[in-house]
This record gives sequence, C-alpha cells and structure tokens, in this order.
Amino acid sequence: MGGVHGEIVAAMRRILLGTDVPAYLDDGADRLLRDARAAALELELGCRSIIAVGAGSLILPWVGAKQLVSLTLALKAKEVDASPLPHAIELPRTPPEEAVQLLESFAAEPAPSADAITARVSRPCRAKFDEFLPPDLLRLVTAVEHLDIGSIPETAGAVIGKSAPLRRGE
Repeated sequence: MGGVHGEIVAAMRRILLGTDVPAYLDDGADRLLRDARAAALELELGCRSIIAVGAGSLILPWVGAKQLVSLTLALKAKEVDASPLPHAIELPRTPPEEAVQLLESFAAEPAPSADAITARVSRPCRAKFDEFLPPDLLRLVTAVEHLDIGSIPETAGAVIGKSAPLRRGE
C-alpha cells in the first residue's frame, strides 16, 4: 500500500513542533517551515489532536497511512461522516466533543472486526485480478494488506490523550 509510514509521520511532527531547522532547507522551505510552526503553535498542536473546524472536527492522529485509514473506516462503521486526508481525518458534521466520545469508545473496546471495517471500503479491487476473487477473500486481502485494524484502540487512545478540543477563533 502506498502512503506515509508512521515513522515518517513521527519525524514530520518532531520537525513541526521542534525548533531546529534542517540544514537541507532552502530559503523558501525555511519560510514554509516557520509559517507551519506558527500555525501549529496557534492551534496548540503540541497538546491537541482534535481541532474544531466549522460545525465539525479535524482529527490529527499523527500515524501512518494504514492506521489513519483504519480509524477512518472504524468511524464510518459507526455511521460517522468521516474522510481521510493525507495526515488527518475530517469529520464535517461531528463537533469535537462528539469526536472525543467516539474515540473514547474505540479506545475502551477491542478493535472492530475486519468484516465490520472492510464493509465500508467502496472499491476494494486494487490489483489486476481482484475482480475475480470472492468478496470475503477480497475483504480479507484488503484488511491484511491495506489496513491496521488492531491499531484502532491504541490510535484512538493516543488522540484523546492529547486532545482538549479547540474551537477556531478561541
């Protein structure tokens, strides 16, 4: 599966929240990093992983692509309007307080079943001959190769462990 590995996301977070400037940055990249750090400071991303955006929320779990998509699909399995972004999950109709409650429930329960999660995958066919696989095998391949369902409770717990929700403009 494509996507960013969790170790890369952790390094990105360290750089964003740190003060050192990598030697390889040119002037333009240095300016972008300073702007990003100012925004991260304003949004308190060092201690928050849920940000209020309009009537909804943005969850920043700081995990790899497999974990991010797995948590998104777990939210969808609970009938939540959730969309994965490159490094976040958008919940356009779920205020931060409700997002915290949802994540608390995931953190307190065992990981959902692979069937419950993969049922939300709209197009699991990704490889040349996937269309010829029976649906149950295709869901299993999706769960094993493209998701990390077992990480859902841990990811949810980590997000709520550093999430005093913030309303834009506060």
